Amino acid sequence: GAYRTRLAQSMGVAVGRLASIIEPDELKNILKTAKAEEFSTGENFENILNGTFKINLHMHTVSDGTMSVKNCLDQAAKYAEYRKTLNKLDPVVIAITDHDMLKGVKEAIGIISENPQKYKNIRLVPGIEFNAVYDSKQMESIGYCVNPFDEKLNSFVTSNQQKNKIYLEKFL
Repeated sequence: GAYRTRLAQSMGVAVGRLASIIEPDELKNILKTAKAEEFSTGENFENILNGTFKINLHMHTVSDGTMSVKNCLDQAAKYAEYRKTLNKLDPVVIAITDHDMLKGVKEAIGIISENPQKYKNIRLVPGIEFNAVYDSKQMESIGYCVNPFDEKLNSFVTSNQQKNKIYLEKFL
């Protein structure tokens, strides 16, 4: 689709190497048809054990997560393989949504493009979690299917980081 094509052009790679990157319309369809338990690990991780859990749209890596980007992708791919042993053949969907930065999602797209076969059973939603200040309150919002290579978006992210830093220094 057009989104993957723009990402591939931004990176200078063949679009086929980005088959694991989800298109906006694919994400919309998943959200329309997904069941609540597909988003939940379960109270005692039963949805992981039985392979029902398959969608995580809020993951942090380099901003404040504990896993490296590569480890995050590798764990998702490993879980997708586990789900296949349970005859759950649909892909695992993950979104990397680091706080106010695009570094992690850029790295993830690069890793996928280097080894598309390894990540064929996952779908990555490139995202970002924006921190913002409104009426002296800190808020967060998530953007999905962003192009982390877009110069205007990168400028906005840098500007937003600076504004947040000024606010935090002034009020906290």
